[in-house]
Amino acid sequence: MYDLLVFIGRFQPFHNQHKRVIDEALTQAKNVLVLVGSSGGPRTPKNPWTYEERSNMILQDYPVGTNLYTDALVDFPYDDGAWAHQVREAIKFVALDIANPDGFRNHGIADLKIGIIGTRKDESSYYLDMFPQYDLVEVELTSPLNATTIRESLFRDLFMPVSLLPWATVAVLDEMPEDFWADMTEWQEAIDDNADAWATAPYPVKQVTVDAVVRYQDQILLVRRGSHPGKGLLALPGGHLNVGERTLAGALRELREETGLVIEPSLFNLQIKSFIADHPGRSTMGHTISHCFQFDISWKAERPEVEGADDAVSAGWVNISDLREDNMFDDHYHIIKELVKVRGW
Repeated sequence: MYDLLVFIGRFQPFHNQHKRVIDEALTQAKNVLVLVGSSGGPRTPKNPWTYEERSNMILQDYPVGTNLYTDALVDFPYDDGAWAHQVREAIKFVALDIANPDGFRNHGIADLKIGIIGTRKDESSYYLDMFPQYDLVEVELTSPLNATTIRESLFRDLFMPVSLLPWATVAVLDEMPEDFWADMTEWQEAIDDNADAWATAPYPVKQVTVDAVVRYQDQILLVRRGSHPGKGLLALPGGHLNVGERTLAGALRELREETGLVIEPSLFNLQIKSFIADHPGRSTMGHTISHCFQFDISWKAERPEVEGADDAVSAGWVNISDLREDNMFDDHYHIIKELVKVRGW
């Protein structure tokens, strides 16, 4: 019998196959911890429900008093080490409480038998092998049921497959407001239109985009997107690369078109920092690789005036310390963190 089994997933939404894994974990462990991933970002058709909503889907499906716990995990798309570290810290925090119910730290994590439980469904299950210090308890996949199909049914077909969902999940979905469903279905339509446009391509489509990270002292230039994907979210000025266009030229063009800011690359004497954002799941619109460039214009005597145009309904400067993942488009929050190194952020 394990003292603690840990189940990691996104649970978007929590469905019957997820519940089957937790049910099995509760037969093999005195305590079960469910770590809910992708809990820091905005609502998207891929991650439509908040950590609190998914936690309710899970916990409310079990009787009060069940030794079942949840905790949130945020994404680190370009740093697996940082992601694994937060998993270990979350496990340690709960394990120490379990080992020391009286509040005194007489026992450490080494005194407990801990395991990771899960199913290998596809390439996204690689995380199961990232924690050799814990036992791995594999649960056989008995159904092709997956959350992607359920989300598409909800947002594309406007149909709730209640037979595939625990009752608490259905209850949470029933409480979602109308504007949530309208926003997600509109975004899903944009995803489908994009997929249809490439349906006849003879090879897997990889879209190429560019993004401009413009810094003035401790501020970053952002735009607010005017349409889906990501309508209303803050984003870096950017877009698709034109035919015959080099990536740096594309980033400068998109910057000019969306904010009115003109930058001459020669001013930087080739000191421009760059980053390729290539995480396969970074965009809801399929495999999209973005070439990102940082332009630090802190040397200017005054901060340039900007104005939203083209695909951007507005543009403005945001303090780096005020940036939040939950209101930013795609992985733009993480792109900024990769390019802009600020102490304490």
